[in-house]
Amino acid sequence: MNEKEIINTLSKAYFSDNPHEREVMALMPRLLRGVKLFVDVGASLGQFTKAASQCLRGGRIVAVEADPLRARELERSCKEWAAASGNSIQAVHGAASNESGIIMFQITNSSVSGGLFKHGLDHLSEESRRNVITPAV
Repeated sequence: MNEKEIINTLSKAYFSDNPHEREVMALMPRLLRGVKLFVDVGASLGQFTKAASQCLRGGRIVAVEADPLRARELERSCKEWAAASGNSIQAVHGAASNESGIIMFQITNSSVSGGLFKHGLDHLSEESRRNVITPAV
């Protein structure tokens, strides 16, 4: 998949009228009542970051994403969401760990999430598996 296709696929999954994790998204206003700091680790394009920015007033939001493509799109979106909400929203291109230092992170060059370990991909169709490329990073 090219970068535009990946972003479009993820945007449909996260920001459409029928978003991924819709039930959790519906709970966000209640869960974040009175919250002043929200951290979204593994933010991808920022589905939960955006929801938090709509719930918090005068809050601080930190969105962490390790995949370079997703991190670039997340940073762009965070600037828009901060301007619209008045919250402080920071996009961090990195990963969360209990240790400091450099880690290896597997990217897929697809809409399949990367991670610390290479995915088995057994849950995907054959066509989807062919589109997943895990370069050495």
